[in-house]
Amino acid sequence: KTFTKVLTKIARGDTIHVYGQITGVAGGHATGTAVPDITVVGHGTRPRPGRDTGNEELGPKGGSAQWVAHASATAANLTVRSQGWRFVNMAFDGHASYPIIKLERNADGETAVTGYNASHAEFVNCLFTGPSTYGIQDDGGNVNVGIYGCTFYGFSTSGNKAIGAITGAGVGFCNMWEFVGNRFMSNLTDIS
Repeated sequence: KTFTKVLTKIARGDTIHVYGQITGVAGGHATGTAVPDITVVGHGTRPRPGRDTGNEELGPKGGSAQWVAHASATAANLTVRSQGWRFVNMAFDGHASYPIIKLERNADGETAVTGYNASHAEFVNCLFTGPSTYGIQDDGGNVNVGIYGCTFYGFSTSGNKAIGAITGAGVGFCNMWEFVGNRFMSNLTDIS
C-alpha cells in the first residue's frame, strides 16, 4: 500500500498501476539502479489530483492519480536512477524547495552496475504543478528523454524551472530530448 514497498518488489519490465494518491516520504523516493523499463500508469481520464482519505477503495472523489510531496520533504518526490522509466497520466505536485522528478546520471552511469543512469525516460499526458524548483530536473546529462502532451503549471517563484538541467556528476544539458505537444502556463522559466 506504499510506494516505498512497491520499489522493493518491482522488476525489469513491470507496470505500476496508481489510483488515488501517492504521498512522498521526507527523504524522497529513489529507484534502484537495476530496475529499468518500469511503467507507472495513473488511472483516470486525464491527470488530475487524487486523494488519500482512508477510503481509497471508494475511489478518489474528483481525482484519479496524484503524487504529492511530503510536507517536510528534503529531496525530490522521485529520483530516477535506472533507464527507461515511463510515466503515463500522472499528476505531480512537489515541494517548493525541491524538484518533482529528478533524473540522475553519474560518472559511472555507462560503465558500472551501481552507476546512475535515468536516460530514455518518458512522460506522457502528465501534469506537473509548481512551485517546485523543477518539474523535471536532469542531473548529469541523461539522454533521449521524451516529454509528450504534458502540462507544466505554476513554476513561478524566482529560480523555478518547469524543465531544466544541472551539471551533477556528468554534463549539464539535456541531450537528444524530445518535446511534443506540451503546455507551459504561468512559469518563470519553461525549459532551461
